[in-house]
Amino acid sequence: MIAGSVAGGILLSVIPAESFDLLLAVVITILGIWFVAGRGKDGEASLEQELPSRCSKSDLSVSAFAGLCGGLFAVSGPPIVYWLGRRFVKHSFRRALIAVFFFATIFRLITYGAVGLLHTNLWMPALFTVPGIILGIILGNRIFIALSERAFSRVVGTILIFVGIRLLLK
Repeated sequence: MIAGSVAGGILLSVIPAESFDLLLAVVITILGIWFVAGRGKDGEASLEQELPSRCSKSDLSVSAFAGLCGGLFAVSGPPIVYWLGRRFVKHSFRRALIAVFFFATIFRLITYGAVGLLHTNLWMPALFTVPGIILGIILGNRIFIALSERAFSRVVGTILIFVGIRLLLK
């Protein structure tokens, strides 16, 4: 993801971000529809329980593409969410996403700083979001534990559709 993120950050410094808004909105909406209608429709049996100990070449390719998307859109999620969501049950899916997004965020901050897209006047407003993030994590964890695999897919899909449509209307 690091290489893709660097490439995306460099492209973003050359190509206006507005050029990618529509594409991002459409992709997120389609991903949401897939989560609601297609993910895990055969139940948990079609999804892997455990994460592999090693990544495959396909995993690396998707990660590089997700990094590129992260560099371009500041959103690396759609490729990774689809890739992991089609393979793993919700617990493994979530574990993988936490690790991927944690490291992707760190490297994206470094990349944006290196290409001049990260400005110091953003730090204070960002700090004010921390209490909301903590509250969201606590609430989200309680909901996550209570949901079945199918209900989890529907909730994630509905949120993605909402985000996608909101981006389309922006």
